[in-house]
Amino acid sequence: MSLKERLGLAADPIFLMDGSAFIYRGFFANKNMQRSDGFPTNALVVVTRVLLRILREERPRHFVFVKDGKGRNFRHEIFPLYKANRDAMPEDLARQIDPILRMVRALGLRLEISEGCEADDCIASLASRFSAEHPVVIVSGDKDLKQCLGPNVYMWDPAAREEKLLSEAEFRAESGVSPAQWPDVQALVGDASDNIPGVPGIGPKTARQIFEICPSLEDIRDHFALLPPKVQDKMRDHLEDMFIWRRLTTLSLHACADLELADLAVQPLDVPQCRSLSEEFELFALRREMAALLRRQSEDEPAVPPMEQTAHATSAEAATRKSGGEKASAAIVPSDGAARSQTRAGAQMSLLEAVGEPLAPELADATALPDCTGRAAALIWPRGPKQPPHLAVGDVLSGVEEYCWTGRMDALCAWLQAARQLVVADLKSLLVAAPCWRDLLLGEASPRCFDLGLAAYLLNPEESDYGWPRLAARWGAALNNEGGGP
Repeated sequence: MSLKERLGLAADPIFLMDGSAFIYRGFFANKNMQRSDGFPTNALVVVTRVLLRILREERPRHFVFVKDGKGRNFRHEIFPLYKANRDAMPEDLARQIDPILRMVRALGLRLEISEGCEADDCIASLASRFSAEHPVVIVSGDKDLKQCLGPNVYMWDPAAREEKLLSEAEFRAESGVSPAQWPDVQALVGDASDNIPGVPGIGPKTARQIFEICPSLEDIRDHFALLPPKVQDKMRDHLEDMFIWRRLTTLSLHACADLELADLAVQPLDVPQCRSLSEEFELFALRREMAALLRRQSEDEPAVPPMEQTAHATSAEAATRKSGGEKASAAIVPSDGAARSQTRAGAQMSLLEAVGEPLAPELADATALPDCTGRAAALIWPRGPKQPPHLAVGDVLSGVEEYCWTGRMDALCAWLQAARQLVVADLKSLLVAAPCWRDLLLGEASPRCFDLGLAAYLLNPEESDYGWPRLAARWGAALNNEGGGP
């Protein structure tokens, strides 16, 4: 269910994303993610995956990805030590900034880089300006942006361990203050990450008690005697400083003045750029997500060309795929939408695909399957063990035939008995799944078995996951590009 439905909004929301925050979070979430040559891709992958999820599930009409610009901003003029405690951007993250920005644009999203202020100031300004007429969703978990919440402004963090969706009412209930009071609260509490000192000894709990008595910094100064003696002792020497801290914690409402709503309109995917980035940085799993998104966009806008159209496809084939709603595929497939069981000599089985509907005709009768005597077969559960497996049988000369098997497993095992070789993703899981698999794989006349997970382990013992989703993400596109039978 989309946010529009969950929040009961009458109109499509405008999405304002705190891009800088997600870039850093993506980098520190998994530092081991990299391209085959060692180039780091963790931030690129995480940011792209979040963006694809939003595009897929929310179908936003207006979206902007806001990133902090370089250099000092107006807060450094107020307090020279602002953010002075922060380390320089890690080199492995700096190398990913340009690819990330290229990806944002390739996905058809508006990119805005703040100048003379911070990304949060741009978001606050846009939220203030647009929320009078449109719902606004701030995509962030940053506490500084909570001051932007209002009757038509929400905060959403889709990448948190548990998704967070915050309204003004929920914020008031959990904090005890209004969004307008939040900069005052932060001025007292301080922010170590931004090097804002705050008032020593004043934490969130004490601040909440203070604002129940005096609802603003001005009230604290003018009615200081109303505060408990212990609180007075802590604050007495900081009654002027707290106003400086508030200037640091208050977001500007005058940034990005040249941005109009039309500038935030989401555009179709830039197919060549998406393909180029996915190949350059080996984003195999994300390429499938892009293909699925493009297929959806194609349904909404027929003029969008298919993402995974191969270099060998003719323009007529491309038009046929588009008009027929053909799914994007990394392998060359029949352009007329014919059954996927059609033989494709020299083409890699499309079990490597991971999108949408079944990739091949469904069969439940083993007698309808082709003769597998002396041929290789592959069996994969691309959508998990509770869903039907996909079966491919063939060889280099005669090509590959593919099916989605919905029948009994013992009947399938009996049919596979004549195969020359059986390729599986996880042999161990089959052996414990049912007796028929043990009889097939451990019998005297059993087909030779090739375990993809074990092979991947031997190639790279340092990985932590050898399951099919990971194998498909890592090796799928490479195998498809090489071609060859199972």
